[in-house]
Amino acid sequence: MNLLKLILNKLIEIMNYAKFYDLESYIFGEVTKFFHEKGYLEGFHFYLILIWKANRAKHRNALKILNNAENKSFDEGVKLLTHQINKAETDLEKIKTLYEWKFRTATASAILTVLYPDKFTVYDYRVLQYKELLAFKNLENKTNMK
Repeated sequence: MNLLKLILNKLIEIMNYAKFYDLESYIFGEVTKFFHEKGYLEGFHFYLILIWKANRAKHRNALKILNNAENKSFDEGVKLLTHQINKAETDLEKIKTLYEWKFRTATASAILTVLYPDKFTVYDYRVLQYKELLAFKNLENKTNMK
């Protein structure tokens, strides 16, 4: 009887969907912590970031992982990408890694904001209303930035 109770309690803990109610808090708490402890993310974590960033484009962005992961699963591709980001020595190299995987600036900045909230912020087209930032509007070759 105690074993059954233990198993049921564990299942309830695992299936605690309430922690996802405030997705942003979960991402900037649990997902960021996981990345800094392990040095990579799992596919589930990454997909939550994509949902948080732009729910309408989550599938299209997830396909970028599959298209660049050399016949690996989504989970393996996410681990590979996020491990590369973790190993990149400079912030610019982290950004370039995401560009090499074909992520656009807004999505790349959202991913990096979750992984490194003290170093990055989300970039999106609305910032172009400030004339000081217009130079970023049409970056010609993002992988050759200096």
